[in-house]
Amino acid sequence: MNARRMMDKLLMAINLRGRRVKVNQIKKYSERCGRMVTKYVVMEERLQPKTGKRRYVSVLESGQAAEVVQALADMLSSAEAQGHGPPGTGRSAGGIGR
Repeated sequence: MNARRMMDKLLMAINLRGRRVKVNQIKKYSERCGRMVTKYVVMEERLQPKTGKRRYVSVLESGQAAEVVQALADMLSSAEAQGHGPPGTGRSAGGIGR
């Protein structure tokens, strides 16, 4: 499975558990490499304490898709550890559906 498809699946799983995360892709020309390179930026929605507004803040910036997939997998496992399971599993519904 390619890395972009894995990112999309992990993003969907994380967002279903209540965390709002997105991955932006930025392409630019690299003088050092002599070609176009892709930079991935993982962003998570957080509440700003002073203004009370929700904003996306950068969590990770990387040029390697594998590093982004690993970070998303870590986010997913931490969301599951906090008890935010997918809808219908009964984890957050007080034991219904077991």
